[in-house]
Amino acid sequence: MNLKNIYVEMCKDSEFLSQYSKTGDGKFGKMFAFQNTNYRLLLSFITNYKTFKKGADGIDRSLWELNGNHGQEKLKQHTQNMIKSRFFSKNKRTYYHTRKGEVLENISSEYSEEEKWILVYLLLIDSYFDNTPNYILKRSEEVWGNFLVYEKSNNDIIKMLLDFINESKTERFNNFFEQEYLYFDTFHTPFKNYDFLANYVNSNEYDKKELYDYIVENHEKLNDLLRQKKNNDPEKISKVEELLSNFNNDVISSKYCSGGVYTKGTIIDNAKILYISTYINSTNFKDFVDFIHKVIDKYAEIETIDSRKIYRFIFASYKDIYENCYVNIFDPDYDDDIPLANNMSEEEENEILEEVQKISVIEDLDQRTKSSSILKKKALERAEYKCELEGICHCSSLYFTSKKTQKNYMEVHHLIPREFSNDFEKSIEQIENYVSLCPRCHRFIHYATDEKRKPAINYLYDRKIGSLNNKGIEITEKQLNQYYKIEE
Repeated sequence: MNLKNIYVEMCKDSEFLSQYSKTGDGKFGKMFAFQNTNYRLLLSFITNYKTFKKGADGIDRSLWELNGNHGQEKLKQHTQNMIKSRFFSKNKRTYYHTRKGEVLENISSEYSEEEKWILVYLLLIDSYFDNTPNYILKRSEEVWGNFLVYEKSNNDIIKMLLDFINESKTERFNNFFEQEYLYFDTFHTPFKNYDFLANYVNSNEYDKKELYDYIVENHEKLNDLLRQKKNNDPEKISKVEELLSNFNNDVISSKYCSGGVYTKGTIIDNAKILYISTYINSTNFKDFVDFIHKVIDKYAEIETIDSRKIYRFIFASYKDIYENCYVNIFDPDYDDDIPLANNMSEEEENEILEEVQKISVIEDLDQRTKSSSILKKKALERAEYKCELEGICHCSSLYFTSKKTQKNYMEVHHLIPREFSNDFEKSIEQIENYVSLCPRCHRFIHYATDEKRKPAINYLYDRKIGSLNNKGIEITEKQLNQYYKIEE
């Protein structure tokens, strides 16, 4: 059976058709979790941030404008992306823009679309869409791994992406459905016993051309029917609806039909995200400055930009915001290396803690360093330099004396990981969220099998939830397990 016939047979299965053409939760129709009707493009975050800020910033949710057709809040579809990207924080029913959000607002029209793209991308890569820290980088790594299954070396995939990105800048991009990357983007993950890409990569050019022609013909027919539905008089609409329902559709033509969520711009964005993200994932950077310069240089290989203008925007105006993103990505255990606060008076310590606990997200690294050093000291003192899992792990025999403190050597762990701090109305930078753990138990919490670590996490939850609630921090055991990626 040739490639076209294999494809036709697969598309006859309604589950296959739906899985790859639809973009709802759990579907493979979108590559990245943040993509939906309002976020077809990465640059949509700029316009949507401004829209959300205008209608929601500092306004109680009960006063948000409703959609007249179905009575839902017009801005509801933006809440998750605004929170998970940390462009907004939330207190009860009110959303407040962050300094990170202000960066979007100040990317002016003097920047080209290509320059805006990299500035937005660098703000988004530490976002936690789908409850996954640094989601874009991790998702890109996952997709790249899927691509490698199909006898593609890293260099082969890079060439495929570059060919697609470069082709998208030409008039010949009308041959959109002949682009190899389109099929990798669409069928990046096998579904049930369907593995279209395995058949695609093993087909000859003649069979591929036959498939392309079939999809182009279907795409044109579908768009023509959709135009008729939009323009026809009421008497003819029912006839067009009947034709549409009987139309022998396919994944590609359905996914890229007129008015669909997925557009040419979306897939071009995906190729650029994968290209830059894979470079970041495979490169060692000396520090924040080295990171920015190397990423901008890599991006300049695929887009025409004024690199110096981008450097000025980042380093002169928003260095602290972009550097905080860098720390979140490359140094998630940043707090572990912060020394305990031993040179401050109690009054100074309380003043700093009082200030940081007014906000849910600390964007200033200096403020973050000071508050963390104080809370670590207080948490260890409160636990009397003992492991808080000692009751179930019986780890006291593993204790050793720290040369520096002359006390049991302990490490401090955030029960609610700080990557998810923006999910909470109150700051999680509270002593109640800091846990004293011996080195063995600290690694156990992070790296043991779910079967072993789940009881330990839930044990800590039971110990802490009352005091967390008293601080206004509410979280269910199920939500905490989701943060730790514990399989139910």
